Formats: sequence, C-alpha cells, structure tokens
Amino acid sequence: MGKKNKVKIMLITLVVVVIGVAGFFMWKSGPSNNGLIAYVDSVSTITDLGSGTGLNNRYSGVVEPQETIEINRNQERQVKELFVKIGDKVEEGTELFAYDTDEISLSLSQAELELERLGASIISLNEQIKLLNSQKASAPEDQKLDYTSQILNTENDLKRAEYDKKSKEVEVAQLKASLENSVVKSTVSGVVKSISENGYDMYGQNEAYITLLSTKDYRIKGKVSEQNIWQLQAEQPVIIRSRVDETQTWSGMITHVDLENTKSNNNNNYYDSNGESGSTYPFYIELDSASGLILGQHVYIELDNGQDEVKEGVWLYDYYLVHEEDGDYVWVATENDKLEKRKVTLGELDEEWMRYEILDGLTVDDYIAFPDDRLSEGMSCERMLGSGGYLSMEESDFKEGFEGDFKEEFNEEVEGEFDEGIESEVIEETESTTISPSSTTSQSASKQ
Repeated sequence: MGKKNKVKIMLITLVVVVIGVAGFFMWKSGPSNNGLIAYVDSVSTITDLGSGTGLNNRYSGVVEPQETIEINRNQERQVKELFVKIGDKVEEGTELFAYDTDEISLSLSQAELELERLGASIISLNEQIKLLNSQKASAPEDQKLDYTSQILNTENDLKRAEYDKKSKEVEVAQLKASLENSVVKSTVSGVVKSISENGYDMYGQNEAYITLLSTKDYRIKGKVSEQNIWQLQAEQPVIIRSRVDETQTWSGMITHVDLENTKSNNNNNYYDSNGESGSTYPFYIELDSASGLILGQHVYIELDNGQDEVKEGVWLYDYYLVHEEDGDYVWVATENDKLEKRKVTLGELDEEWMRYEILDGLTVDDYIAFPDDRLSEGMSCERMLGSGGYLSMEESDFKEGFEGDFKEEFNEEVEGEFDEGIESEVIEETESTTISPSSTTSQSASKQ
C-alpha cells in the first residue's frame, strides 16, 4: 500500500474517532427532542475536501535556497575592498571582495630574487665540482683523499641548493597564484545573506566571511506543531499554495522532518492551525518545480490527499448516509428549515475516502444534517456553514448523558475526583455549546 493511501486511511480513521467522541458527548440525551436544533451544513462545503471536512491541516512555509555557500577569507591576508553588501543579488563570476596585494607583490619580488640567486649558486657549484674532479685526476696519491672530501662537500651543497630552489619555485608559484586570485568571485547565482567582518558570530563561533544563498534551486521549509508532527513523514507528497492566490500551486515531497531542532513558541504567541500553542519543528520539501516562486516567499503547505482532484457530481461521505432495508436516506433541510428524511440513489463507491456518488435525491445546494437517533422529520434546523450538520446541545443533555450513560457503560469506574473535575470544569465550559469536529481550521465549539 502506498504512503498516500496510508495517509488517507489514517485521516478517515481520525474523522471516525472524532465523530465517535462528539457522539459520546452529544448524542446521549433523553428521549425527547424538545429544545434541540439540528444544525445543517451545505453539501458543497461538506464535499469540498480540505474545507468543510477539515481533513487537511495547513502548515506555514517559506521558500529558501536548496544550497548555502560559505566563502571564507584567508586570515593571513588583509581585505582591501568589499564589493557587495547584505541583500545584493550576485551572478556566477560576480566580484565579492579583493585582498590587499602590496605585501604579496613585495614577497614575490624577494622570492624571485632568491630564486635567481639559487640558480646562480647551482651553476657555480657544478663548475666547482668539475674543477675539483679535474684537479683530483692529476694530483698525487696522497692528495686525492683531500680532493674527494672537497668534492663530496660541494655535492652536498649542490643538493641543498637544488632543494632550496625547488621550494622557492613552489613559493613563487603560490605567490603568483595569490596575486592572480586577489579578487574573490561568486561561484553561484544567489543573494548575499550575511557578511562577517571579524569571522565570528555573536556567540564567538567561527563564521564564514560571506554567506550566499543560491537561487538556482529552491526548497520549502515548513513548521509543524508538536500536536500535529505525527501526521508528517518523509516521502509524503504535498501541495504548496500561494497565500495570495490559492489556485496557484506547486507540488513536492517531504524529504526530512527535523525532530532535533525544536523551537519553543510559548513566548512568541504562536498558534498552529488548530489554535494550539507550543513547540514547533522544521520540515523540508523538495519541489518538482520552483517556477514562479520567489526566495523568501511565504506559502501554505498541505498533504496531498487528492483534494485537487475534481470529481463530477455529488460525492458524499458514507457517515452522512442512513442505510436501511428499503433504501438509503439523507437528512435534508427543506425550504422552511424543517428536516426531511429524503431517499437518495447511490452510485459508485470511492473506497479510498468512503464516498458515494449521489445519482439522485441530493444536490450541492442542499443542506444536510449528520445522522442521529434523535432526528425526526419536521424538526427545526439551522443552517450553519462548517458545523458539519450536528445537533445543538443543552447543559441538561450533556450532564444526563455523561452522568448516566457514561457511568453505566463503564461500570461506574469513574467517580470521586474525576466526576467533580468533569462536572465543574468540562460542563461549565460546554454550557449551551455546539461541538463541531468537522473542521480543524475553524472553532470546534461555537456559543449558541
């Protein structure tokens, strides 16, 4: 099974769990429907994946370079002139800075003079060896040993001079190279990110003299909260959306979720898409194409769950349908905002998302309610976009359902402090509220 299908199954499971939790807290009421109002949501909203359903979280991201180039300077040399400043755009071959060449020029002149002297010395030593060998040949036997010693000493001097000459030749070559490379140029097209005059950052750590951000290849750096990090993993396909025009999109894949470099946002008033504060973690996306993106541009990131795949017709999630022996039904709001149990004709089943094609009986302009045993035909309903079509709830419904059915189903294992905490805190906070888990990007509880 592919990663994309695994994500879809996980998200569908999450929706079922949320609905189950919401059902536990809202549907355990008395037999009477008095005072209950059925919220109905637009079919167009419910069937719009990533909008009314809330199956797709959005994460914030920023366009950054795929590559960062650090240019260090020779600490033994002085910078004569700096040609760029932070924020400048550079191309490959753009001059960045130049070293002072006065000292190198002087050293080169001295080294070349020394090289000439060593060359002359080598010639002289070779001539001395020839002369000593000639004199040794005609000298008496008792003097030949003395000549031999002189020849060996001269040959040693010759070898030393030849070694010094080779070393000096290397030095001259290096000085010439330094002189020729006194102007440092950019090796990439990019933007100057930083310039460190002293070579150290604010913490005393070594820092490159100039840091360039390559503009050749872009990637997206996103951030995810600790509550949502479990949803992300490497190799997941994603959709990048422009914050200005959401129809403008790019595709890519998560390459890495960085669990090591967490950032606390408690002091920065950061809230994720669910309104929760906490630490964030960076993750990175490799783009299929970066055409049209600008370095530093802020974007939205969504997991690619097929939300941009447009299907013709009405495709409704199975959990909004009532399956009975004589057919399939949907709770629909009439023109007078009264509930109607309407029969629908089902077509193909999308098994990946458990959605049925509605062939007849429902249009995208209709408003529907989430199935509930307490619903009845003629019940009053209220149209509310993003509500998911759930029933309203009164405090009495919540307390009766919680204190009665909860304890009965769980064999009265929760008593004492747990009861007091729930009754005093949860019930107080949820008085006259409507719980709507249908959208993770909107409020999950709205005051009536």
